[in-house]
Amino acid sequence: MELINQFLKRLEDEGIRYVHWKSNTNIEQALAGIDDLDILVNPEDADQLNQIFNELKILRAYSKKDSWQEGITHYVGIDSAKRKLVHVHLHYQLSVGYDYDKKYRVPAEIDYIAGRNKYKNVFIPSVEHEFILLIIRLILKNAFAPFLLLRLKSKINLFKIRKTQGIVSEGGYREYTDLRDRADQSRVKAILAEQFPCVSERVFNGCVATLENNSSLKAYFLSARFLGSELKDYKSHGEWKSFAVSLTRLSKQRLRTILSKTGIYRSAQGKCAEYGGRIIAFVGGDGAGKTTTIASTAEVLSHQFKVQQVHIGRPNKSFEGLLFRVLAKAAIIGKQANLSSALHFLSLAYNRKNAFKRAQRLRAKGAIVLLDRIPLEGITAMDCPRVHLVANGKYKKLIELEKKLYTQIHGVDALFVLKLNPEIALKRRSEDDPDELRIRSGQIWNNHWHAPYGIAIDTNENSREEVLSKVLAGISRRLSRPYLRVEIVGLNGCGKSTLIKNLSDEYPNYLSVISLKRYYYLILKSTILNLRLVVSILTKSRNLSLVRVFFRFKISIAIIRKWEAQGHYPCADLILDQGPIFCLILAEKEKLFNLVVSKDDVLQVKRCMHYVYRMNAAVDTLYQRVRERPFQPGRGQFLSRQEFGQFCHEYKEAFSIIHDLDIPSSDLNTDNVTPAEALQQFNEAVKNG
Repeated sequence: MELINQFLKRLEDEGIRYVHWKSNTNIEQALAGIDDLDILVNPEDADQLNQIFNELKILRAYSKKDSWQEGITHYVGIDSAKRKLVHVHLHYQLSVGYDYDKKYRVPAEIDYIAGRNKYKNVFIPSVEHEFILLIIRLILKNAFAPFLLLRLKSKINLFKIRKTQGIVSEGGYREYTDLRDRADQSRVKAILAEQFPCVSERVFNGCVATLENNSSLKAYFLSARFLGSELKDYKSHGEWKSFAVSLTRLSKQRLRTILSKTGIYRSAQGKCAEYGGRIIAFVGGDGAGKTTTIASTAEVLSHQFKVQQVHIGRPNKSFEGLLFRVLAKAAIIGKQANLSSALHFLSLAYNRKNAFKRAQRLRAKGAIVLLDRIPLEGITAMDCPRVHLVANGKYKKLIELEKKLYTQIHGVDALFVLKLNPEIALKRRSEDDPDELRIRSGQIWNNHWHAPYGIAIDTNENSREEVLSKVLAGISRRLSRPYLRVEIVGLNGCGKSTLIKNLSDEYPNYLSVISLKRYYYLILKSTILNLRLVVSILTKSRNLSLVRVFFRFKISIAIIRKWEAQGHYPCADLILDQGPIFCLILAEKEKLFNLVVSKDDVLQVKRCMHYVYRMNAAVDTLYQRVRERPFQPGRGQFLSRQEFGQFCHEYKEAFSIIHDLDIPSSDLNTDNVTPAEALQQFNEAVKNG
């Protein structure tokens, strides 16, 4: 696989000290992307390795199942050309033991890597090193405690097959015999004495004999006991604690499985990507292959990631939707056909809104949500407001309500538009109504889709495999870009508002303000804690507007603190206008900084906001722009030219606080810059920053 080859080449070129440390009997499957890449790396090369991961868009992935493991992490990349995932199971230490509690650390990492040999384009350990470690691993995995953790049915089955098939599975035993036959036993003895002094030759030979026989549970239990005694200085905790911890972890997993089968607990299985969940929307004309593409995408991604599918076009029923459906049936009884249709359309709108809300909740939990259809501007034949079609000049409130519901269905992270010429679609879907098909497919075929938000793919010019490759490549780019944490600052007239409005084409899922909704407790708490501050600000400034600004600032800081504590920052690009950094600037300008801002406030701002984009212009330019918009109130609008100049000077001095924060920043002078150029320069600055 190309991505695997690139990764291994970069490791070698950069001099990363690593080895593919286990399961090398099946190394070909690992190189083909069928099995995991089990990579052991010298911890000193961690920073350099992370840089390689970033450049190749191989993402760290988090798993609830084994999040407890120390020195072991998951990295997943998408090989779009081969339409497969690459899973790098990264180890910084040799941890062995039960599957649910690898409590032993074998202190032989450096020697293990140093004894490596090259096979094709990957470094593998010497046969002797791998043989020694395999013996240790298999014995400890088949100790008495892991046996107790098995279900009763599995225990009985193991008793039945121990004489015929053996205790260790066929695959594990095949790996043992392969390494045994290829290993130089005299060299095994020497390496064991020099590099594994924690394991005596007597105990090791006993473990080998147990594996060779492979039919006695008692022999495995005794061998594991003796081996564990010799490794006692290298275990994190005792046997009873290990059993309790393993039982707890295993029970949680079994409970989740049972609850998921009953429908009580519904959660996609798999890992969460490093930068959080994403909503990936798909729109396609009839016959364009949208359903097939979504299914294929889900099949590929679900091998490692947590993936969920949500259908906006045919959503699940919601409470509001059911209510309006009942009202629609009542209207039919009252012989109000148009009203019934209008209520039916409202029912559908509520169902779609709730389906999208579900997609947002899944994204917040780290899932990659594949969204089938989404309302779009210019598409009026499906997934759009319909009440006005049956209103006949009536039902204005219903029309407004429906439009409001559809406006709430927005904020996807990527959009794939599968286009197909309507005439070709007619040949593929000959059973459909030709006129309706031409309208539905024609709207998608003729619309202009702006990349990167809308990525258009002609499914006639591209095969199914090529379409899937392009979709996976687009998803890889989106997953590998962290959500932005940017604040735009600048004086009135510099172009901030215009830039914010133009962001939606490039950043369909962004927030320009920190919403205080749903944080009623924090609002109440901040009100009580900051009453004294409010009085102090009023006493010093006699400006009620400043009180409102700084009060919002304190609540915002409390929200940011809550995000940080829970690890749940918004699953959206934060591109703030007049956010917390602006409040710091205003506090500095009004000589209230020490009164309003604490050290903890500054720390929280620095943790949340990663970049500051400052917009500026000449004073005369700013003054002219402000005077030309009398219906847009703002600071400095009604000042004289001289007063406005002083006003700008005070703010520019206060902007120095940005440098004190030590947050990366850049400046844009908008004197002779069009809105389109401003957007382009913002994108470049954010990308480079």
